[in-house]
Amino acid sequence: MVHYLENVIPLEDCEKITQLVMDFMCNTPHRVEYSAYGAPNSVGVGTDAIPECNIWLYELKSKMEELVGFKLDTVNTYCREYSNGSSLDKHTDRNDIGVTLSVCIENPSNIEWPICSKDYDGSTICKDIKVGDGLLIYNANELEHWRDELVCGGDDYVFMMFLHWSKQKTDE
Repeated sequence: MVHYLENVIPLEDCEKITQLVMDFMCNTPHRVEYSAYGAPNSVGVGTDAIPECNIWLYELKSKMEELVGFKLDTVNTYCREYSNGSSLDKHTDRNDIGVTLSVCIENPSNIEWPICSKDYDGSTICKDIKVGDGLLIYNANELEHWRDELVCGGDDYVFMMFLHWSKQKTDE
């Protein structure tokens, strides 16, 4: 199941998160992952050490529970900056991540770069995520999702934050 959520994180918070994550990546280069997870021409980092990222994991949890219809446990947050030539291979998320919210936190040139997901009926859903908006993929560990190659100028980029939850074990 896929849901597009508008204005899930305010623009001023997106700007603040982007700057904090960029600073974190500069100050802790040993934690930065280059072109990992089938995403060439990108850099990413786990952002559990950045409170401004984690707050949204908890702030949005009840809204996500309402949308998916069951209680959730928080898993983690992660941010990745994609540049020209980046893509995201078709994949499913790890088994401990059943619910993923992909939020665009910066896209200075307003580049259209949709994320695509299969749905249970076999259809493909592709959505371009605007800054502050998010795409919720429920059962991201079962539903294949991907992004085709990003084509943009050399200084252009798209910065995403990923919020991950899992189904609460007491509900099983």
